[in-house]
Amino acid sequence: MRNYIISAIAAALVFPIAEASAFTSIGTVEAVVGHEVIIQDGDVYRLPANYDLSRIRAGQKVAVTWQSQNPSVIDLGDENYVKVLDASAIVVAE
Repeated sequence: MRNYIISAIAAALVFPIAEASAFTSIGTVEAVVGHEVIIQDGDVYRLPANYDLSRIRAGQKVAVTWQSQNPSVIDLGDENYVKVLDASAIVVAE
């Protein structure tokens, strides 16, 4: 019984950490609109309002950091959809 309780506590501690893990997506910037970065043939990443996007330009290859989430979806018509993900950081990739 003691081993079962210890295993249950360990699992409870591990799973929230795994769910909150960050992901990184790499792509080429199509456009920057306000605090949203649109990736070519990909998704839209929304950064915090106070995030400085002045160094991010169309045509640059970038790495975007984001958390696991249920993204918003924008219908572009003709059965084309884009996911909008809340990102925490973006940097120019080499």
